[in-house]
This record gives sequence, C-alpha cells and structure tokens, in this order.
Amino acid sequence: PFVLLPWFIWRGGRTWRERIVLAGVSLTAIGVLVIASGPAWWWDFHQHGLPSVDYWSRNFVFNYCLAAFVKHCGGSWNAGLTVGFISLAAAYALCLRLRDDEEAQFCLVSLAMLAGGTTTWSHYMVLAIFPVAVVAARVAARPSYARALLFAAAVMALDNVDAPTSAFPAGWHLAKLLWIDTPLFGQLALAALLVNLSSVRPDVIKPPRSGSST
Repeated sequence: PFVLLPWFIWRGGRTWRERIVLAGVSLTAIGVLVIASGPAWWWDFHQHGLPSVDYWSRNFVFNYCLAAFVKHCGGSWNAGLTVGFISLAAAYALCLRLRDDEEAQFCLVSLAMLAGGTTTWSHYMVLAIFPVAVVAARVAARPSYARALLFAAAVMALDNVDAPTSAFPAGWHLAKLLWIDTPLFGQLALAALLVNLSSVRPDVIKPPRSGSST
C-alpha cells in the first residue's frame, strides 16, 4: 500500500509547499508508529518474517501479481519485479493523462498496486471493489457489448481465486498457470477499461431518478 502514498500526497496538496508538508507529516507519522510499537519488533520481522514472505511470494503459485507470473513462466524474480515496477510507473504516468479525474486515478493506482507489487494473495482482491464499482458505473453511462462483455469477464476473473487445477492433464503447465492467474488478468482488464472510459467523467454519470426501482 505504500506505493499509493505518493498519489495521496500529490492529490492532497494544491501547491508544492503543501505537498512537501504532507510528505513530512506522513514520514513523521510512520516514524512515530515504528517508535511507539518498538523498533525491535520491526527488526525481528525484518530478520525472521520477511524471509518467509519472500519465499512464499516467489514459490507459491497463487500469487496474483506480475512478478510471480513472470517467475512461474520461467523468468527470473528480478525480471518480474522490473515488469511490476514498469506497470506502477505506467499507472502514475496515466494519472497525468487523467488530469482531474481523481476517481479514475485512485482506481488505476490501486490496480497497479495489486498487479505491480510482490505479494497479492486471494483476499487482496477485495481491494478491487473500488475499480469494479467505478468501471460498472462508467460502462452503464456509455454501454457497448464489447465493454459489457469485457467487464463481466474481468469480474469473473477477479473472483476465480484459488482455482482448482486437478482437471488439467500432467504436463499442461502453461495452461494451468494461465487458469490460476485469471485474477491478475482481471486486474489488467479493469485497468484497460478505466483508460478506455477515461472520457466518461463522474459528472456525466447520472444517478437513478428518485423512486426508481434501481
């Protein structure tokens, strides 16, 4: 989640001075938290907890991020981290294109956090609820069969966590991997829809009329 902090700092301040103050407040709050909870605990976690997290992130197949996907496809972990970093950088670059559409920006960097990080377990998919809600509203505001089908496929993919693989024959490694990683593809599909619907601004999405059954 720390990859979202620059976005909050940038959007939270109107001037460079305000943003610098917000960055200082954020770093101070983090420092106070570390000191109040005890630096020794954090050092113990660094020594004993992080190696376990790192091992499972690299080797557990149900890790829905680009780094793990590249690793399981035969690439190196560092190559996967590079791909993930590029996706995060691209999301921030796209925020410049989205300009004042803070809703789309937040959803895009949230999806980049999931896809571009090092650990994305199945229960992390709950963080996609914000992009799902925003894309649903924007598809409804400017519907098309292609958008509706892609949105439905993305939501189904996000929900396909911890998918069973017993039906795959032995040796079908790639097919099994593609099936397992459908939540990752759902994240990427939602991000693509957000960019495609960037012209559908929040002010053109009309709520249901009073008394409507919806």
